[in-house]
Amino acid sequence: NDVYQSLIVREENGAVSKVVRVQMDDMELEPIQAGSTDLDERAYRVYCQWQVEGLVTHFNHSHARTNAFEAVYTVAPRVEGWRIVGAEILDQQRLDDGQQSAEDLFEAS
Repeated sequence: NDVYQSLIVREENGAVSKVVRVQMDDMELEPIQAGSTDLDERAYRVYCQWQVEGLVTHFNHSHARTNAFEAVYTVAPRVEGWRIVGAEILDQQRLDDGQQSAEDLFEAS
């Protein structure tokens, strides 16, 4: 939800975004030290860095947007199966200057 919300341009009347591509840049798994939390001993954390390329449409035109993210997710077993039980967004940045057209984005993909 945080990723999606970051693609919406709120100050421009709630533009609509479509994710075109997600690129994983880095990912590291880290076990949670036994006894350090109330989580199951099989729980772990995942540190991730990724980029999201999207198409933003508003005021009858579209343009490309690329955002970079860095986060740590906590994953643990539940009755329903493995679930993300915690998320901490460490960083979020817009990488483009807003000038790339929708056509440029699809040609690059």
